[in-house]
Amino acid sequence: MHIVIEINNVSYFVTEKIGIWSKPKRKYILKNINLSLSKKEILGIAGESGSGKTTLAKIIAGIIEPSEGNLTYNFTTYRSKANPVQILFQNNSDLLNPYRVVGEMLDEAIRLNKNKIIPPPSIEVLLSLVGLPVEVITKRCFELSGGERQRVALARLIAIMPQLLILDEPFSAQDNVSKENLINLFSVLREKYGITILCISHDLDSLRNLCERAIILYKGEIVEQGKIETVLKNPEHPYTKFLIRAEEFNLSYDEIMREIDLL
Repeated sequence: MHIVIEINNVSYFVTEKIGIWSKPKRKYILKNINLSLSKKEILGIAGESGSGKTTLAKIIAGIIEPSEGNLTYNFTTYRSKANPVQILFQNNSDLLNPYRVVGEMLDEAIRLNKNKIIPPPSIEVLLSLVGLPVEVITKRCFELSGGERQRVALARLIAIMPQLLILDEPFSAQDNVSKENLINLFSVLREKYGITILCISHDLDSLRNLCERAIILYKGEIVEQGKIETVLKNPEHPYTKFLIRAEEFNLSYDEIMREIDLL
């Protein structure tokens, strides 16, 4: 088993000062996170807003440094000039230059790739993978819808061929057909291109159909982890049981937060 990343006792905190004369106190966003990812694995991370999911993603991608602990990467060196870890945020489409031509952006990303064993897909294949017509090649980003821009952002990340792709709430605001298409796409990225995937989502049903293994984050700590079938069918922690019940009964966000406060 080839481990591509190992996270050891990682914590992240900010310091808060309540009063003028009080000493600064640590507020932990993440605490004692231990996990590893194997090559071509798809790992799901679930937990509601504020559980530390996005902070963990940023630490893994090197955007922010952990306050404590360490990360060990075991990536190959030939694949790309770009960062081997890439994140697709919910607002990635907002980061695209509205005046750039789609084809030029994708070609630029492809040229960053130096993988001689698994060459990156062509622009036409990239667009097909993310469900966009070939005509998009000549369009500028401001001519596209928000959903189309997000797909272009994903295509650009695929062109780079990262060794670890982090997906931050990829199923948010997607209908059932779109969710199914995304699940199929991520499976192709794993099987055909050998990309390891970390999928952050509160959509347990989509994680169930995509991932092999899952961890549950609650208030910055891993409270449950294991094979996703076991975690979702036989949960042990009250918070995991609550998440499953919240999904089954389609609770609103306010109802979810009220229930969480009672845990």
